[in-house]
Amino acid sequence: VIGQIGGPEAAAALKTSLRGDDAAVVRGQALLGLSKIADDTVLPELLAVLLEERFEAELRRSAALLLARRPEREAAEVLVKTLQRRVSPEASAWIVQALAFSVHADPARAPLRDVIEQDVDETLRAEACVSYSRLLQREAVPLLAERLKVEASSRVRRSIVNALAEQDPAAVRDALSSALQTDSDVTVRALVAEGLGRAGQGDALELLAAALAAETSLQVRLSMIQAIGKVGGEKAAGLLTQIAQSKDASVRGEASAALAKLRGEGENSARPENGF
Repeated sequence: VIGQIGGPEAAAALKTSLRGDDAAVVRGQALLGLSKIADDTVLPELLAVLLEERFEAELRRSAALLLARRPEREAAEVLVKTLQRRVSPEASAWIVQALAFSVHADPARAPLRDVIEQDVDETLRAEACVSYSRLLQREAVPLLAERLKVEASSRVRRSIVNALAEQDPAAVRDALSSALQTDSDVTVRALVAEGLGRAGQGDALELLAAALAAETSLQVRLSMIQAIGKVGGEKAAGLLTQIAQSKDASVRGEASAALAKLRGEGENSARPENGF
């Protein structure tokens, strides 16, 4: 309520609660209220909470997110400058995560790209890939597709696949298709299969079928079978019927389960609401 009132007096009262109250829930509400006030002293205070180790991690993470959501371009610029200073690993990670929700994309575009391409911390690179994708949407696809080819860390490549899977299937088709066939990490290939199954558009079924025939990892093959089931439709059902004849018991079982689920969903969608 105080935050909605606004003004220097309200800001001062909330700062007092933020720094003087022992209850975490009160500090959290004070921070939230403070973030709603249009006052010159608010940005420095939010930044101070982010950087001061005396505050609990959740409050500091919230401060980064609230800064990102401020309407002033200056708020995004403050976050970017703080990120470039690398004051601490945790603060850098929270800033990178928060920039995904920034009201202003321009100040964050180049710094996030720099992290993706140059930072030595693979955890931060992985976070930056996700934030870059969420912030820039389709504009992020070319860079992420290129990084998927050259990134040495399988952990980062997994994040890239998850980020690309949230984009327009047509825009990421080539990148995901290549990774499905050539990536050295079985988890990356499995994640690509899952992403294609969720999207279920275009030639996803053909891509999965072709890759399944050449795949040697049982883990990935099972993920591909599950993805085929998620694509759905008569073609998927026919393909699963063929796969269910496999000599491998695990493959047969997975294909049979996916086929039963697919047919069950089809029956449910055709059944009238009264069940008769």
